[in-house]
Amino acid sequence: EQRLKALDLAWAELKRMAATRGNKLAESLTYQEFLATVEEEEAWISEKQQLLGVEDYGDTMAAVQ
Repeated sequence: EQRLKALDLAWAELKRMAATRGNKLAESLTYQEFLATVEEEEAWISEKQQLLGVEDYGDTMAAVQ
């Protein structure tokens, strides 16, 4: 009976540790997704800044569009 209790406690601890690790992995995934989104937004902003820096506005209606 003593071994059974020890095994039960060890199993409960293992499940707790696995749940903790799962939570940390989920948080890490969320953070990595956030970083990817930020990178996309920074690229978009950089692209728009380059477009705003161009002073060639075109001289015909077709060039402007």
